[in-house]
Amino acid sequence: MITLIPKVSCSMRKPLLGFLIGISLACSGAAAEPAVEGDARDENSVLRSMGAKPIAALGTDAVRFSTEPQLGGKAIVVETARSSNGPHQVRVRRFNGHFREGWSADGEWNFRISEQQYRALTSRIDYLLTLPDPRPNCDEVAEGECMYVCTDGPGILVERAIGIRSFWRRGSCGPRHPNDLAEELIRHLVRRNLGRRVYPSS
Repeated sequence: MITLIPKVSCSMRKPLLGFLIGISLACSGAAAEPAVEGDARDENSVLRSMGAKPIAALGTDAVRFSTEPQLGGKAIVVETARSSNGPHQVRVRRFNGHFREGWSADGEWNFRISEQQYRALTSRIDYLLTLPDPRPNCDEVAEGECMYVCTDGPGILVERAIGIRSFWRRGSCGPRHPNDLAEELIRHLVRRNLGRRVYPSS
């Protein structure tokens, strides 16, 4: 559920991914907090439950997408990294549970994508990581700045390893959030290669 409330302040976070495409975004007014740098495993109980390694361990060019449904149910973890030996493997793991009760494995699948598909995926993820969160219409509240507050949702986490640096972005609060767009991309990729049964319904 998304609620629009007055906003008191806007905190800064660590360096953004803007250098990748030559732009810099900052937290200003009701603006967003795009990607931050560091290890994101503590941001998702599914990753902790499965004993996930830092995304940097997947390679120097890698993407990991995961969900953590706040009301429980099926969660998904999708990983891929650049391979020097041709097609790039995509690993899909599904879990069932709740962040307060733990997660149990519910299936694992693998498929391969071409270099062109990999480049298209990573370039889109890189772009989405730089975008601000949706900016609410502050005319809908009495006065001052405002922000979206979400009390449930899929708990999306997008991670990206580039060289020796790792970036991540959590959340999907607000309409057409960049992480929602990342999920559309990942869901389409998985369902195109494995069918609709593998990726849980939103």
